[in-house]
Amino acid sequence: MSKFNQKAKTISSSLSDRADATTNLAGGLAFRTGPEMELYLSACTGLFEDKSYGNTKTIQHQRLKKLVSQCDREFVLKLAAFVRNEMNLRSMPIALLGEVAKLPNPKGDSLVRKFTPAILRRADEPAELLSYLWGGSNRTEGKGNKIPMAVRRGICDALENFDEYQLQKWNKSSAGVKLRDVIRVLRPKPSSEERSDLYRRANTGDLATPETWETYISANGSTGETWDSIAPSMGVMALIRNLRNFEQKGAAKALQIAVDKIRDPETVRNSKQLPFRWYTAWCQVTNSLTKDALLEALELSVVHLPKWRGPTAIFVDLSGSMSTKLSDKSIVSYNDVASLMGAMACFLTRDDYCVGAFGQSYKTVSLSRRDSIMTNMQKIQKTNVGHSTEAWKCIQHLIDNKIVMDRVVVLSDMQCYNNTWGSSHSLASLWVDYKRNVAPNATLYSIDLSGGDTTQFPTDENSVVQVSGWSDKIFQFIESVENSGSAVDVINAIPVPQDKNLKTWEKSMRHNLYEKTPGKTQGTPVVGSAEPINP
Repeated sequence: MSKFNQKAKTISSSLSDRADATTNLAGGLAFRTGPEMELYLSACTGLFEDKSYGNTKTIQHQRLKKLVSQCDREFVLKLAAFVRNEMNLRSMPIALLGEVAKLPNPKGDSLVRKFTPAILRRADEPAELLSYLWGGSNRTEGKGNKIPMAVRRGICDALENFDEYQLQKWNKSSAGVKLRDVIRVLRPKPSSEERSDLYRRANTGDLATPETWETYISANGSTGETWDSIAPSMGVMALIRNLRNFEQKGAAKALQIAVDKIRDPETVRNSKQLPFRWYTAWCQVTNSLTKDALLEALELSVVHLPKWRGPTAIFVDLSGSMSTKLSDKSIVSYNDVASLMGAMACFLTRDDYCVGAFGQSYKTVSLSRRDSIMTNMQKIQKTNVGHSTEAWKCIQHLIDNKIVMDRVVVLSDMQCYNNTWGSSHSLASLWVDYKRNVAPNATLYSIDLSGGDTTQFPTDENSVVQVSGWSDKIFQFIESVENSGSAVDVINAIPVPQDKNLKTWEKSMRHNLYEKTPGKTQGTPVVGSAEPINP
């Protein structure tokens, strides 16, 4: 042990002398990033909610504005499009677009116009953007704030993508800025007589009321019969949200419709549900058939992802800060997300593997890929490791046992401590030691689940891939980052939309994100299940 401690101390001293060295919110060794990397890490987990370590919504917003002003505008717009379309977040992309629009004397107005329809993908989002630009006010209170011409034109382009059903469905009466405000302020030029009539009726409030599940239940009451009647026309997200209602109202037909849909591989793949949504639904239902279907959906959500070749270590942060909920209304914590993604990573590993949890201590968690993702998630969750965040102990475990790994995955809010006994251990220093003495070809995947303003590794550390997010797409995105240099490089490779045909742009974007990566080779998944490494 003294051999390793001494080397770690020397390395850590060298790392702490770097110009980019700093401390994180937990007081541990960390590193500053460039503004584009910091903005990326923040944007992929951005819900504008109060977090641990006093990171309030106001502070997050101020940080966002500062970072946008420091970044290349085209990068920010590409990032907003990525977060909206691939990470499936809604508020953060609007904030990014809004802050770009607010910059003084903007250059590249055509870029703002071209990216706006790719960011405003739901019919209530044009009004959301106007409200953001007006400081959260309604039209009367915010009318003094001018809307930049590029944004006006971009929103008008986006409106062309919504039909009458979509416009009225998302025209919420409780919103401060309504659809009629968007029409009256922007005065979109219709592309046809039909659309001219559509905008006229949107302005006067005469759009046909669509029969959505909300309007149907509101008009007919929440009973088993009404849910059974409307369920065939409900989308998968609406079905998932209402599974508890189906159970409580005895809507057997609606439950069966939901079960059939969430067992369909194509439906699950195209549902755009974040993995923890399946977990949330599973927690809220009691019917065994429904629970089993949700477990199947969780498995189906990752079955199409590329499998990892070579031995892999997966380390999950279960420290005290990870008990924070994702949002004020969520029942899901960062601990839940980390445990779930750790179980998913285990599922994607085709060769030897080890899984561990860390906090004040480190413990190996005995998992089997023969078990379901949910079973393995619960095994990780139940591991007691204390409250502090001693991530370095994961790497120390690999060093002490001379475990050679090709890949090391760390899932954390990245507010890691140094050694509590006053020595110089840190995650970064032990990683250098591990590379130098045990596994020179190893790569570490640092998955930031909270989006802090520092990282646990220097950004020029070539053996570390730093990414952020909660989506299943993060595992697919990792491979692109590994082959392209950094997440910033991959985001910058997203094409600029050239016309209003977003399907063409989406296809090109995903090709650049997941297929067109330098030096990429396509491996063949290994059939069968390897035994875990549990020394």
